[in-house]
This record gives sequence, structure tokens and C-alpha cells, in this order.
Amino acid sequence: MQKTVVLLLALYAAAVSTLLLLGLVGPKAAGTAGAGAEGRLDPGGADLRKAITEAKRQAQKVYQANVLKQEARLARHNELVEEMAERLKDLDTWIEELSRRNAGGMDVIVKDLEALRPMAKRYEGLLTNLQALEKRVKEVEDRPPVVREIIKTAAPAKPTEPAKPDVPTLPVKKGEDPAVVQEKIAKAMQGLASKKLAQLWPAIETMRKYKVKAAAPRLIEILQTSKEKFAKQAAATALGEIQWADAVLPLADALKDDPGVAQLASKAILKITGFDPELSHSARAKERTRARNAVIAWWRGNEETVRQRLGQPKS
Repeated sequence: MQKTVVLLLALYAAAVSTLLLLGLVGPKAAGTAGAGAEGRLDPGGADLRKAITEAKRQAQKVYQANVLKQEARLARHNELVEEMAERLKDLDTWIEELSRRNAGGMDVIVKDLEALRPMAKRYEGLLTNLQALEKRVKEVEDRPPVVREIIKTAAPAKPTEPAKPDVPTLPVKKGEDPAVVQEKIAKAMQGLASKKLAQLWPAIETMRKYKVKAAAPRLIEILQTSKEKFAKQAAATALGEIQWADAVLPLADALKDDPGVAQLASKAILKITGFDPELSHSARAKERTRARNAVIAWWRGNEETVRQRLGQPKS
């Protein structure tokens, strides 16, 4: 931009010098040039001042156009700098989290693995049952159409009667002993008091499975204060399953937390209220803040309706 200004000033000086030179030379050459030269330049300097004014106007016009271009480029540069700052901030957060995890060494990794083992076993059991079901369905589909039609229209067997060999059946799901369930819940309530992920995660999972409303206040506390990302994620999921109305605002604040926590908090809010924050997993900090504000604004106008539906009056 400085080079452009210097160039314009140089052109302006050259134009003025030329006009001044013509003004000085014009009267002396009047005798040789005749009446034509005397008509081109006014001895009083009116034409010279007019030419200088026009030169100034043209120079100012070009200068203003260049200034506008430079201002547009500067504005775009500022936008890019702001966007880069946001990305660097996200990168710093990721590096800080990674450094914290690495600082714990193998002990942290072992704890995470221990916490994930119950989930892995659960998935293995579901996969085994699914494979058995697929096998039985395939056996039925491989039978001739006539046989399939007979099975389809046959009266269902009584529970006391053994299943016929050509009818696909699944094992009858037995109800759990209430005493055993109460013992599990009591043990899980003790586990919720721990700060160790290896004890927290199974306890939270038990509360989610049995939808224990009495555990909701402690789950909110874990969501707000725990330093373990996986514990926060499990707490958000459990609060969504329990459908606890008092958890809506804490879950809204969790939308500004770690992206994984924010994603599960968004799903929990949808389960409790029916309002979808529409938060993607790749949402940046600004988008998560906007989603939080949208949930809070919606909750102010619809809290009473949701609490009536859930049977949870405001305390």
C-alpha cells in the first residue's frame, strides 16, 4: 500500500512540474508560437490552476480506489486470523488432553481398559445371541415355502409344552430376582461415591440399566465435576435414560465440554425434553455455545410442560 501511495505522489508531482514548465515557457514563446499558444495558457494562471485541480482530483480518485481495495484485503486478513485463532485454540485443548492422558502413563490406560471390559462383555453376549438368532432365521428361510406357511399359521405352543423341532424359538428371558437387583443397586450406589473410573463406570452403567432416579443428583455432580471424560459421558447417557428434568440445564452446560461429552449430552437432552440441539460431533466451540444457549432458551418456555409429562414438579 505504501508503494502505491509513493507512486501516485510521484505522478502528481510530475504532472504539476510539467504544467508549471508549460506556464513558464508559454509567455516567452508567444512571439514565435502566435495566437494559438496564447489561447492554450492564460497569462493570469486560470488554466494552470484548473489543470492542477483536475490532476488532484484524478490522483485522489485513484488513491481512494486503492485504499478501498486494501481495506477489503485487510478485513479478509482479519477474518482468516480469527479463524486460525479458533483452530489453534481447539488444537491446544486437544494437546492438553493428550498430555494429561499421557502423563498418567500405563496406570491410566489400564484403568480405561478395566472400565471398558464390562461393555465389551455385554457386546460379546449380544453378538452371540444375534448370531444364534440369525442362524435360526436362516434355517426357517431355507425350508420349502409350504413348510414356512404351515409354521406361520400354526397356533403358538403353550409355555409348558416343548417346542416343536421345526419351529424356531428363542430362550425364554427370565425375570431377575428383585433381591438380586436391589443388591446390585446398593453396591452401585457405593461405587458412585468413588472418584476412580474403574469403580465409577460400572456403577453408572447399573443406574442407567435400572433407571434409578435416586442416583440422578450424584450423576449430575459427576457430569459437572469429574475429571474423567468417560465418567462424564456415562453420566450424561444415564441421565438421558432416567429422564431427569433437573438434569436439563447441567446437560446444556455440558454441550461446551469435550466433544464426546457434548455429543452424548445432546442425545440425553433430546430423550428428556424432545428438543434436539442438533449438535454434530465435529461442532466447534462457537457452535456448541450456540446450541447451549438454544437449549436454555427453549427450556425457559417449555420446562413446566416437560415436568408435567415426566411427573417431576420443580422443587
